Amino acid sequence: MDKFGRSHTHAQFGKLLKTKFSITDDTINVENKRLSNVVDPIERHDALTLQHYLSTRLNLNGNRLMNLADPVDDRDAINKGYLTQYMQIAKAPVDSLRNYVAVLEEELKAVKETLHKLIEDAAGGERVTQSGAQKLPS
Repeated sequence: MDKFGRSHTHAQFGKLLKTKFSITDDTINVENKRLSNVVDPIERHDALTLQHYLSTRLNLNGNRLMNLADPVDDRDAINKGYLTQYMQIAKAPVDSLRNYVAVLEEELKAVKETLHKLIEDAAGGERVTQSGAQKLPS
């Protein structure tokens, strides 16, 4: 240690460490300096580089993404609960429309039957088809 309190320890490849830092049993304090040239992590508790984090942050390697909050912004991801709730809300008008169409189809069928009877009656016992009038059998 020199008279300015700097540590001059030789590092690998002959470089000097010219900054104060401390190592204890559970902490490495680099005095607010950047730690560089860190290898990519292998074990769960290894430090990681920004490059490694940015390249893998969206790769879940087949694992589930859990405890995702409901979306707030248009670009937010959604969770299954939110999707299920939204689908139920969106499904209600579709089901209502489907029921309305079914009622209209039944009413249309009844109108067609009535119209065919009216045409038969107006034809005086003759069935009117696209090819022309035909006498109904007695």
